[in-house]
Amino acid sequence: MRSAATTRRVMVATLIASSCLGSSARAQVSPGPLAKVHADLDGNLGCVKCHGKGEGAMDQKCLACHGEIAATIAKRTGFHGHEARSNCAHCH
Repeated sequence: MRSAATTRRVMVATLIASSCLGSSARAQVSPGPLAKVHADLDGNLGCVKCHGKGEGAMDQKCLACHGEIAATIAKRTGFHGHEARSNCAHCH
């Protein structure tokens, strides 16, 4: 038979482990609210519109929708044309 102290330790360890796993699982579904301009992409199926099944580079998918940003990068004008990194998610 377990002592009360051992039972308490097991319960605390279980609570800590479940809270850590729970937050990780939630982050896989959605790490937070989307920007208002992307509200139409919210929900379980909205993610696949951009993230798909992992094919293709994410930056190319961003720039396919954000043509005005792609144009400034290509022309090397404006903020993104001068400051753009190779990873949109670095800032966004």
